Amino acid sequence: MLTLALNGPTTETDTFAVSKTVAISTTTGGNPVLVNLGDILTLTAPATQDAALADLVGYIALQ
Repeated sequence: MLTLALNGPTTETDTFAVSKTVAISTTTGGNPVLVNLGDILTLTAPATQDAALADLVGYIALQ
């Protein structure tokens, strides 16, 4: 599970099922995450490394 934080508090969790390459993303309260100029996004991996999760690539789309 990866966590995405916006300016400190966690706003989203991304969970990968076993043997899957696409995460299931869940936002806090089910609401969209709104990012403004100057905000800080932090992506954090779990303390215990998952050997099956390798070569992770992600994109963030901004409008």
